[in-house]
Amino acid sequence: MLARRSALWTGGDWLTPLGPAKLHTELTAALADHPLTTADDRPHLPEHSGEVVVPFIQVCNPQARIAVVCVTVSAALETLKEFGAALPGILAGCGAADALVVASSDMSHERGPGALKTVQEHDALAVAEMEKLDPDGLHAACSKHRITMCGRLPAVAMMTSAAARGATRGTVMGRATSADSPHGGGDYIVGYAGMVFN
Repeated sequence: MLARRSALWTGGDWLTPLGPAKLHTELTAALADHPLTTADDRPHLPEHSGEVVVPFIQVCNPQARIAVVCVTVSAALETLKEFGAALPGILAGCGAADALVVASSDMSHERGPGALKTVQEHDALAVAEMEKLDPDGLHAACSKHRITMCGRLPAVAMMTSAAARGATRGTVMGRATSADSPHGGGDYIVGYAGMVFN
């Protein structure tokens, strides 16, 4: 069922500790009309990837409006690439041609005595494909090396949309792991990377 693959939030503004993040109603309506998304708020309720990004957007642009699509593990690679390729037209059609397209994900997360080494190695493999702006390469690397990057599927859609808007590469703005935090370490490690595509 498509609603469980690419679900569009239509339930109104999001509230964060910084205040409400307004829904971009025109973009949300345009996405609702697209055959590759289905209006369905339910998959968003247990999912945290969107809510961790919204406060950063609010700090950078308090007037920003949001439209949120939740991509689940049942989404097919080719469908996500098709959706990503369609995004520039959708954005332009509702006056949002300059919108920022964000994919939210942690990188690798591993447990055990070798967790930090595995996270560092796996993240390097995934980031290398993202730097090349290669969504197929990212998907293949995650499958081949069993990289536990939860958001590789929305990253595929985002990278495809970036390429369709003229981007040619990804640039790493920062990388870290939970072990870098004073409260991190132990035998469970999560990797993080921030990238810009242009």
